[in-house]
Amino acid sequence: MQRFFQPISVSDAFDQQQRVLQQSAAQAAIDADQRRQRELMRPGPGRPRKALDADAVLTAAAAAAPSTADEGAAANFEEPPSKRGKYTSWLSSPFVHDILAAYQLNLHNAKATVRYLQRTVSRLPTDRASRFDELAESTVRSWHDTDGQLLPRFRQVVDEQREARRGPGKSRALYGHPEVEDEVKRILHAMREKGAVVNLLVIRMVMRAVIEKVRPELLAELRLSKGFLSEWAREELGWTWRVRTTTASKLPLDWRQQGIEAAKRVAFNMQVHKVHPSLIINMDQTGVHLAPVDSRTYEAFGSKEVKVIGTDDKRQITACVASSLDGDLLPLQLIFQGKTPACHPPLTDSARAAFVHLTHSPNHWSNQETMQEWISEVLIPYADRRVAQHNLPFDSHIVLVLDVWAVHKSEEFRRFLRTHHPRIHLVFVPPNCTSQLQVADVILQRPFQRGLRCAFNAWAASIIKEQVEKEELVGLTPYLKMSLIKPLILEWCIESWNKMQGNGFGREYIKFGWHTCCVSLFNVLDPVKRQQVVEEVALNKIDGSLVPEGEEAGDAGSDSEHESDDEKDVLDVMKQRQFGERKSDRKRKQPKLSGYFINSQQVAMTDDSD
Repeated sequence: MQRFFQPISVSDAFDQQQRVLQQSAAQAAIDADQRRQRELMRPGPGRPRKALDADAVLTAAAAAAPSTADEGAAANFEEPPSKRGKYTSWLSSPFVHDILAAYQLNLHNAKATVRYLQRTVSRLPTDRASRFDELAESTVRSWHDTDGQLLPRFRQVVDEQREARRGPGKSRALYGHPEVEDEVKRILHAMREKGAVVNLLVIRMVMRAVIEKVRPELLAELRLSKGFLSEWAREELGWTWRVRTTTASKLPLDWRQQGIEAAKRVAFNMQVHKVHPSLIINMDQTGVHLAPVDSRTYEAFGSKEVKVIGTDDKRQITACVASSLDGDLLPLQLIFQGKTPACHPPLTDSARAAFVHLTHSPNHWSNQETMQEWISEVLIPYADRRVAQHNLPFDSHIVLVLDVWAVHKSEEFRRFLRTHHPRIHLVFVPPNCTSQLQVADVILQRPFQRGLRCAFNAWAASIIKEQVEKEELVGLTPYLKMSLIKPLILEWCIESWNKMQGNGFGREYIKFGWHTCCVSLFNVLDPVKRQQVVEEVALNKIDGSLVPEGEEAGDAGSDSEHESDDEKDVLDVMKQRQFGERKSDRKRKQPKLSGYFINSQQVAMTDDSD
């Protein structure tokens, strides 16, 4: 009888069983991997699953091979895969701030946010996929409400993470003293409700006064720097820095060419009359509020109305600011409102030392009389001092650069100069070009006004501090009387003007302004170029004494809001009337004669008339 089976030993049978079990386990792992691949290819709900590496699967299967027959039998059983995909806690990840910023950048669109992060964010060199490949748009959408704002429970988690990562800092110094913060907030909110300006200086004075009263020991820990105060106001009060808007001026398209021609007229007068650079003068008038309140203040985010007390106070004086091509500042002329010198503040020693000239007019605006006083009391004494300083001839000529305000270009003012001061020669800044071609507008008025506002804010902060200490917060209105504010505005003007003459402002900065408005367009300091201009004037290519026809939009030193209807309705009978042109192309028809109308052209007055 033939034998179909060969006898084997027990050990050979065990080895054969082990090989079969290992092959079964490997085949089961491969089948599971293929099944997962098919699930990834098939669209469906949930997050996409990451594909498995075949080498890693075989290695894991070999490591998990059973060592006994019982364990090998158990390997044939496969646990069903979990239906839940890989979950990442994005809210607790360090990338949550990037996600929130991208959400705001993409206008609260969750789908666009995920697409932006997955396509735009650079890939890490150590990862095969982008860091945001697992991010789903439903996750981002679930964090926000219908208005795109982060829900309160998620906002609390994000704030806690930010506080944990930020670590200790000066902005945390008041966290342990809520009584100090609450009192400071109460005072600042009361000031804003009254319309008072709240800036960093005011916040510092209020906070220091409260700390001295409640927790004096904190002053040794806090410096109350600008960075600390700005961050505290932004985070604790929810305030941001706001400013009022103003109307932009209309600059001519050919302003640069007009500036070159004006600079050539300056060069012509310098060459013909041998004028020293210290006697090339530009002057302009600027309005100064008796309460020079700042137009910027802290206010809550998103507020549509920013109320500031003092902005409705239109009481002003006019300051005439002037500088020379050599970098000098001329003394100030301050024009107060009144009809007699009794409206002037008392003249102090500092005002006499600064050669300040005080005058008045019915509406505090510069007019024909105040301009003539400025020539006689400010310009001529300054020129005499520069003549002595530079050893110039006693009758040295002066070039005065003015804008085309009606008083400056009037025949009365020019006749006054020709009669009483023939050595003064006028050069006019082209109309509507003062923002680029007038030194006073470009380089002088802003720092001068800023110095006034800083002085006023410091004074207001001291008043507020005194009221906080006395627990009588009544505001600044009782301190803005004319008798109290006029001497203060005089000192503030002198202080601001003296700072501009110091090292912080300096002659070089004024020369830079002249370079921007004049020398950069045409170098009036070059004798060769000046001689070329003289030749051009001789050939009638340039008018060396041109008086422009246009005028500036407003009067010097005036405020358009102050003009009353009576002032606008005054009829100037000497002014040439200008009629508009018809814009319609329609032809006018002659009226038809009907009824009792008589054609006047056909009426004969006498027998000899046509």
